[in-house]
Amino acid sequence: MKSIGCISRFEDERGGITFVEVLVTFVIVVAAVIATTYAMYFGNRALKVDMHKQQVLQLVEQELEYWIGRMYTGSTNDPNMVEMAGSPTVPYRTFYLDEDSDKQIQVRLYYDPIVPRADASSPGGQEPNVYYVLTVWGEWSEPDGEDFSRANGKAMKLTTYVTKH
Repeated sequence: MKSIGCISRFEDERGGITFVEVLVTFVIVVAAVIATTYAMYFGNRALKVDMHKQQVLQLVEQELEYWIGRMYTGSTNDPNMVEMAGSPTVPYRTFYLDEDSDKQIQVRLYYDPIVPRADASSPGGQEPNVYYVLTVWGEWSEPDGEDFSRANGKAMKLTTYVTKH
C-alpha cells in the first residue's frame, strides 16, 4: 500500500502548466513579434533611403560627366563665364525620383564655381599647367522628413579635376 501512496503523491507534484508560465510565454512571444515588426519597418526604410542615395549618386555622376565633356570639347569661351560661375545656392536642374509613386522626391542639383588652379609641380621656368576643379552635388528630402543637404553633410557630392584643351 505504501507504494501506491508514493505514486499518487508523485503524480500530484507533476501538475500541469501554471498560469504564470502561460503569462510569461505570452509576454515573450509578444516582445518577439514587436521586435520583428520594428526591425522589418526599419530595414525597409533603410533600403529605400539607400536606393534613393544610389539614384541621386547616378544623377550627380551623369552631371559631372556632362561638365567634364563640356570642358574637354568646348571652345575657348565654352563653357562661358556665366556657366563657370556655378550654381552653389540655386539649383540649376531638378529631377524626380519614383515618378509613379504617390510620394515623389525632388532632387536638386548644384555645382560650385569652376575655377582654374595652377599645378605647382610644373618644371621651373615653364608656365604652370592649369586644371579646373568641378564639384557637383544633389540634395533631396525623404518623405519622412529626413533632409539630405550640403548644409548637414548628407548631400551626394562628387569632385574631379579637369584640364581644358
